[in-house]
Amino acid sequence: MSYLESNKKFWDKWSKEKGPWSTASAKELIDKARSGRIEIFVTTEKLVPETWLPKNWTGLEVLGLAAAGGQQIPILAAAGANVTSFDFSIEQLQRDIEVCEREGLKIYTKQGEMENLNCFDNESFDLIINPVSTCFTSNVKQVWKEAYRVLRKGGALIAGFNNPIVYALDLTEYEKKEMKLKYSIPYSDIDALSQEELLKKKEQSDSLEFGHSLSDLIGGQIEAGFKIDGFYEDYWGKKFNETIDTIFPQFIATKGIK
Repeated sequence: MSYLESNKKFWDKWSKEKGPWSTASAKELIDKARSGRIEIFVTTEKLVPETWLPKNWTGLEVLGLAAAGGQQIPILAAAGANVTSFDFSIEQLQRDIEVCEREGLKIYTKQGEMENLNCFDNESFDLIINPVSTCFTSNVKQVWKEAYRVLRKGGALIAGFNNPIVYALDLTEYEKKEMKLKYSIPYSDIDALSQEELLKKKEQSDSLEFGHSLSDLIGGQIEAGFKIDGFYEDYWGKKFNETIDTIFPQFIATKGIK
């Protein structure tokens, strides 16, 4: 089984169990969006800055790239955008459908892998929203190339991703706050873990992840043609009670303009 198939199984299971990334957006956020106040996340704690977002959503073509789960997609649809939710997990797409049906919203859904957007024509979208998800693909530079291709000139890619330093750490002493540098970046579960560790992940239906370099995460966007127009770092936050927050920010978000 390929790592992509393993990750699909992980996300389908996670979504059925309604994990944090599969819990429906509060009706309050959807009602705010209907009145023009858009509050979405591509990381965990910090909202996407209002200055990064369009002032008028009506009729905008928006792609939720690996963004399903009943969270960002219904909010953007409520704002008046024509939203397509693209995800490799059928269950995650179903969460979007459930919320939109509940709220009387219309969206389009499409299953697929983020490295391959061949189902979409060139310059099909005005905006792409990509919450943290590129850690589940080995080829992040291809994701950026495809995102650039399907965006219209002047369009934006708002993406969240993991700070690569987290993948360099040995997390076995996680709770003791004694994490040590162990792995090299770029990182791959497939290459770095022992066969025993990989088997354990498989038995637990866990995901396989990739820690991409900043050269690929940010430089790769520039290489694809984007102009980086916004940047911030973010933490797991109190709701997750993450030890790692005491050391460095786990997440990075960027806004790239075509």
